[in-house]
Amino acid sequence: MAAVRAPAAGAEAERAGAAERAPSRRFLAVAYLVLLLLGGVLGLLGAFLSPAGPRVGGLLVSLGLVLAVVGNVTAGVLGLSVTGSRLGGAAPVLGWLVVVLPLGSATSAGDLVLPGTPRSIAFLLLGVLSGSLVPALGHPTRGLTALATQRGVRHRPQGARSRGDAGGSSTR
Repeated sequence: MAAVRAPAAGAEAERAGAAERAPSRRFLAVAYLVLLLLGGVLGLLGAFLSPAGPRVGGLLVSLGLVLAVVGNVTAGVLGLSVTGSRLGGAAPVLGWLVVVLPLGSATSAGDLVLPGTPRSIAFLLLGVLSGSLVPALGHPTRGLTALATQRGVRHRPQGARSRGDAGGSSTR
């Protein structure tokens, strides 16, 4: 009986250690807020730096576009590593979108930061795509998707049977 209790005690100790390592709710709230603000700052700088940059062979290399791609990926990786969740990886691109999308529409006075030029469209599309890569491809250490991958649970296709269903009754 002592052998049966030892794994249970080990599992309890492991859960207690994981609870001690888990970040507090206050820390996570501040981290998500900072990540949203970081994304907003990246979006604001990128939108205004979109028409600026060096010319390479007569072609403008947009600093805003480079900032959108590199900055959104870097901020997403930072968010994923700090919070351990996919939401942390997505928070910067959500803040980026909140700032950038209104800059693409004209005001009543006709002011427009991001006109409908190919450069502005590339800025919007590549910024969203690059910011979405981290939460989509990253490996979270917290949250439901992290629990599923840690336990080896995989998504089964709709018609697939589990091992327990192999010889059971059918409902056709």
